[in-house]
Amino acid sequence: MSGIQPYLEECIANIFQAGKTTASRRIIVGFSGGLDSTVLLHLLQAYVKAQPTLPLLALHVNHGLQAQADEWEQLCVQKGESYGVKTYAMRANVERNAGDGMEQAARHARYQVFADFLQEGDLLCLAHHQDDQAETVLYRLLRGSGPLGLAAMRSRKPFAEAQVVRPLLSCSRKELEEYAQLHQLTWVDDPSNLDASFDRNYLRREIMPRLKSRWPAVNETFSRAAELNQETVLLLEELATSDLAAVACEDGLRLCRQQLKQLSPPRINNVLRFWLLKNGRPLPSRANLLRIREELLGSQAAGLAVVEWAGAEVRIFEDRLYCMPNLIPAPRVGTEIIWKEALSGQQLDLGAEAGTLLVTAAQGQGIKSQLFEQACEQGRLIIKWREGGERCQPEDRAHSQKLKKLLQEYHVPPWLRGRLPLVYIGEQLAAVPGLWVCKGFAAQPEEKGCELDWRYPSK
Repeated sequence: MSGIQPYLEECIANIFQAGKTTASRRIIVGFSGGLDSTVLLHLLQAYVKAQPTLPLLALHVNHGLQAQADEWEQLCVQKGESYGVKTYAMRANVERNAGDGMEQAARHARYQVFADFLQEGDLLCLAHHQDDQAETVLYRLLRGSGPLGLAAMRSRKPFAEAQVVRPLLSCSRKELEEYAQLHQLTWVDDPSNLDASFDRNYLRREIMPRLKSRWPAVNETFSRAAELNQETVLLLEELATSDLAAVACEDGLRLCRQQLKQLSPPRINNVLRFWLLKNGRPLPSRANLLRIREELLGSQAAGLAVVEWAGAEVRIFEDRLYCMPNLIPAPRVGTEIIWKEALSGQQLDLGAEAGTLLVTAAQGQGIKSQLFEQACEQGRLIIKWREGGERCQPEDRAHSQKLKKLLQEYHVPPWLRGRLPLVYIGEQLAAVPGLWVCKGFAAQPEEKGCELDWRYPSK
């Protein structure tokens, strides 16, 4: 027990040794209110008193899965504030019918809350300990995981634009209990932790005690196995870095199918995992990796082919593999938005299914400012989506053409065509943001213009 606090301080010092600490960097404790996170918050609260440039915050995620969830949220906020730590509470959106089960759905929702809350340079401190690490190794072994899964939890890793750190990963739960008793700490016990129908709880309550009775050092052994697998993962990442440089195209968000097909299946799987992780997507199962190789790398792969799983999907278009979040249905046919106040620098939220529009002032570019501003004032600047049969004439074309043909010519992926906003002035199509402005609406070199840009997560 006596070694916990020196270890934590050494861990935090090492984290900041690599770069200069600034006042904008924050330490955020994932605070469930249980024993582990309570000990971590108590330790960090004492540590940062000597570090005035390190703001310490606590974040409680309310999953809404227990009848007492709101009550626990209030208790956690009060507990954090009693330590002098600004404490936030956010509600997670748990997909209750997720195919991977409630445990995984809650974890995915929790980390999404973390990602939304974190800022660049933040440190998210989680209270996982050595017992958790051992359970994770065994759990993933039973699920048939490879080296990446068996590497389990790392003491430090990038996450979103921040870093996740686990200062207590080499401490046992028994040590944390002794620390809590010494400092007379109180915490919340989640009754769901007693429910052996959850896999992790079953391992924790039924299997691990039996293993420890036969092999007392099982936690240390599993943790050492995790460290060995982490070394293997580092070697695989080095290989994947080299392979990704050879198969990536354009902005690195896409992979060239023909180059990828030159690799062996294990190297394809390895580089696909690495690519997805770099782009912030959850890893696919072995079955989905096989589907990607067979359905997207095969010669018959078409533009609407997709392999998807919770949190990610991979598509193919023009010999390029795209990774993106799960798409939700495109705007319904006939949907319209009247853009009443399109000021320079303004961003128009079109909804999760259609992204955002941004307008900027640009000399000789975009829609003529006079037409644009008049249409706004008159309520005639309208955003619509494809219904079929539209025609328009881009400024640089001699004749009008079908919108469908133009989108193909401009290499717009099929899954984006129904989400691409169309800007009308009155009944006439005036512009397709990010692609072209139609004849009669385009600002000339001597005229002021309003340039429109479309931003979509998978674009």
